Amino acid sequence: MYKSNLSFAEGHFDECLNLIKDQRLYKDALHIFDEGSLEWKAIWTAYGDYLIEKKYYEEAGLIYTRSEQYQKAVTAFQESQNWELALCAATKAGNSENQVVELALSFAETLKGNKHYFEAAVLLDQYVMDSEGAIATLIEGHNWKEAIRMIHKYKRLDLMETHLRPNILNQSSVIQEMIQEMTEKITTYTQRLKYVRNTKKMKKTEVLWDETFSADADLYSDTSSVSGLSRKLPSSASRQTSSLSGSLMTQCTSRKKKKQNQKKYTLKEGSQNEDLALIAALSDLFHSSGRMTGEVGSLLKTLVMMGYDQEAVTLQHNFTDLLKLIENSTSDVWPTCKLDTEMVFGPQSTANTLIMALQQKNQDMSPIISDPDLRNPPPIVKSETWKLVLLQ
Repeated sequence: MYKSNLSFAEGHFDECLNLIKDQRLYKDALHIFDEGSLEWKAIWTAYGDYLIEKKYYEEAGLIYTRSEQYQKAVTAFQESQNWELALCAATKAGNSENQVVELALSFAETLKGNKHYFEAAVLLDQYVMDSEGAIATLIEGHNWKEAIRMIHKYKRLDLMETHLRPNILNQSSVIQEMIQEMTEKITTYTQRLKYVRNTKKMKKTEVLWDETFSADADLYSDTSSVSGLSRKLPSSASRQTSSLSGSLMTQCTSRKKKKQNQKKYTLKEGSQNEDLALIAALSDLFHSSGRMTGEVGSLLKTLVMMGYDQEAVTLQHNFTDLLKLIENSTSDVWPTCKLDTEMVFGPQSTANTLIMALQQKNQDMSPIISDPDLRNPPPIVKSETWKLVLLQ
């Protein structure tokens, strides 16, 4: 009904616009009026105001741009942090050069705060005309290659000494400390995880031993015949295997439910889920090392370019050792699953052979990682494109 009434809006546009706003018929109304007409622009502007209320800032900026409300578009694009379109709108709005510079500076500070150093440097260079500030921003963000390019473009070789050299040496030291810390943590956590798993395995074996003797005490009677023993063993073993399997499944189900409500684990020694905490910590460390390859590779090139060969050699060697440690530790943290040892029954079986078989089965079972998010290891860094051959 409302849509059909819009077509009779000629001569009553104010009433029509109120109807559009009240019933939110913006998109339907846009097709009724000629594009570019005053009525069309008024509807687009009203639509932009509505989107601002709903906090769809970027879309509102696009709408304002279509309706030639450029100053409103600037504000909308500022809210959405779209600096490119905001500066375009500011130019169309006829803002003064100083206003554009202030807008660019505001965006540059925000971008630096969000660690978008390259984009901040573009604004400082192209709009603020602050080449030194742009170079300093690139160096702060470790964009070494672009910083060196701009240093030579503006013939500011003095910045190589005052800005670039101190920062690359400092960053080299920071990365070296990170590598050492990560190496120590991986070694410590891996050893602790092995200890925790072995402790749990021993406790499980002790429980299994006690349950086996308790459930089948009559098997150890001197009057039991070999044939009688052989008849009882399969039934008993079946019950024990079922009990063990059921116990493990119950454990897994219970832990999964807990992880749905709480995904954080504590590294406190002796805590219930210490093994999961260690796996989670190791997974984070492995992921972090993989993300470091790009930064390390860029830093190595810059160190060599600036003549710091020994620092570069040491950095590449230590980072290579870290990646090797991670590769070697992966199979310890996420061991390949093994098949359960087959249990042998028959007239020649004894209580002792049964217990030994159960113990062997327990030893051969891979550790159960109850949290599904931790069951798969992070991808191992195989590529060596970050390395420099001249440093090997």
